[in-house]
Amino acid sequence: MPCPQPHGDGRPRPLPWQDGLYECILCACCSTSCPSYWWNGDKYLGPAVLMQAYRWMIDSRDDFTEERLAQLQDPFSLYRCHTIMNCTRTCPKEVAGYRRRPWRVLLCRVCSVLSAGLLPLLFRWRPSLEVQAKGDACAPRRADWVIVRDRFGQSFTAEVLTEPLGEAG
Repeated sequence: MPCPQPHGDGRPRPLPWQDGLYECILCACCSTSCPSYWWNGDKYLGPAVLMQAYRWMIDSRDDFTEERLAQLQDPFSLYRCHTIMNCTRTCPKEVAGYRRRPWRVLLCRVCSVLSAGLLPLLFRWRPSLEVQAKGDACAPRRADWVIVRDRFGQSFTAEVLTEPLGEAG
């Protein structure tokens, strides 16, 4: 493989497979804007970690590719990305991810649809279906749970905690 020619500042140009992988500053803006990470933050690794893992796995100098792949082989570590793309919108360094390659987004979505019947067989994974809302309307102070809708139209539940804020005086 030919060596990349250096920029004017002496640094070598990134190879095509490195495009967008080394600009990340690990600020976690992508992870904090990811709905999958909000809902499964204890299990789903998030965009920043997945991108760093990918960066190391495609590097031929890495000796731990098998160990990294083993850590990613469960239903939550990798397969919870739903290509919502909040990560690419919020990145301060404009690491594009799939945004530069629209065919990847299309391929990812087509594969998700086509493999819908195979995922449960291959990975013993079942989608979790939840009821949006079931119960009686009541005042927030009497509720145990509330349904919150964020600015992206995604809904999630939150437990209502009723604790005294201070001493009555």
